[in-house]
Amino acid sequence: MIGEFTLSHVAHNYGGTIVHPDCSFSSVSTDSRVVENGQIFVALKGKKFDGHEFISSVSKKVCGLVVEKPLLDLEISQWVVPNTTWALGQIAKANRDKFNGCLIAVTGSCGKTSVKEMIASILKKIGSVLVTKDNSNNEIGVPTTLINISAAHNYAVVEMGARNAGDINYLCEIAKPDIALINNILPAHLKGFGDIQNIAKAKGEIYRDLRNNGTAVINIDEPYAQVWIKSTNAKVITFSTHDIRADFSAQNITSKKEGYFNFSLVTPQGTIQINLPLRGKHNIANAVASAACAHTAGAQLQTIQNGLNNLTQVEGRMECTKLSSDLFLIDDSYNASPGSVKAAIDTLIEINGVSILVLGDMAELGQDEIQLHADIGKYAFDAGVDIFLAVGPLSFYAAKEFGVKSQHFNEKKELLNYLDDSKILNEDLPDIKKVILVKGSRFMGMEDISDSIKNQGAI
Repeated sequence: MIGEFTLSHVAHNYGGTIVHPDCSFSSVSTDSRVVENGQIFVALKGKKFDGHEFISSVSKKVCGLVVEKPLLDLEISQWVVPNTTWALGQIAKANRDKFNGCLIAVTGSCGKTSVKEMIASILKKIGSVLVTKDNSNNEIGVPTTLINISAAHNYAVVEMGARNAGDINYLCEIAKPDIALINNILPAHLKGFGDIQNIAKAKGEIYRDLRNNGTAVINIDEPYAQVWIKSTNAKVITFSTHDIRADFSAQNITSKKEGYFNFSLVTPQGTIQINLPLRGKHNIANAVASAACAHTAGAQLQTIQNGLNNLTQVEGRMECTKLSSDLFLIDDSYNASPGSVKAAIDTLIEINGVSILVLGDMAELGQDEIQLHADIGKYAFDAGVDIFLAVGPLSFYAAKEFGVKSQHFNEKKELLNYLDDSKILNEDLPDIKKVILVKGSRFMGMEDISDSIKNQGAI
């Protein structure tokens, strides 16, 4: 955090009641397992947990508590509030208000984490950067990131997710971004939004409340671009993967071996050559978006070039590993939506060899979930995937649409047993290069499949 705060100061600005003497703090914990001396502990409540249950174990270490009901038997400073998750956000907002650096907020349907890491890779060349850890992008993760901003940071790159209308608006009220980006709009979290138009509207909240001196970085390849442009009073910077009219665009795209791409990044200050070290054509759009944000934050073209040309792969996201002389694994097991699965399939096909797709169910797709899974089966077949292994009740429809070269499994254990028994990875197709892609939503835990394949195929 930036300096010290007191519970009474936060309470004065945001409401609630202070019980027992006040306390000063410069660090916050929401996890009873890792509290440190002198912190305050915020007792969050969720569907499956309640931090209030662990107060007795943390009260001897912390200097204060944020709770939803007073604990009068404890002689410790307490901020009593109606909602501790809301209180966490107010603490985060107080810390963000002390931050004089540049804060960049990133949202979109897929690729948020990749874009976030790309922006950070560039800006780290010119300053100290705080970046959202993993994909902690919700009403708990964003405040936690903001609380971790220190006086040493020059930049903060904050990923924002949304499951319902109003989520982004709430996060922006706390984070107050200087630069805001929607990377793309694709079918995801349809259970909460209903349709893709509602997704675009909800994501568009990130632009609506930008301050007049802020900048909206807008993807003009999206059909909702003009709506977003009209919705904001901020300065607008545009980007595109092909349209030269955009402020930032990709031109002269060339495909290299094994799914890599080079392109010319055209900017208002000139053109630079980008040699992306990450596989997948979809990463071109991610890179252009990242360049637009970083340049707006003050990065020069040489810095952008160095940052993008020296990217490192995020674990579990299109992470390609050579397991043997003829076996390659693309581990994209971290999460999945229809758009990200299609992008991953494109990358799988770009790498020469027998292509094997292992797909787990995609979550939160609402009433169209069956059709959207079937669409993936058709997309995989039309793209030229050779073998399709599907697991989960919804992926059944993808396998059915794919046809005879598919197999469906009800549970991961069945798929793991099949991989063990069939030896498809190393005996059924001897001396032929095989490329296997593992993909699925977070709840499916598809990293178990990736780990098993790594163990089988290790050199």
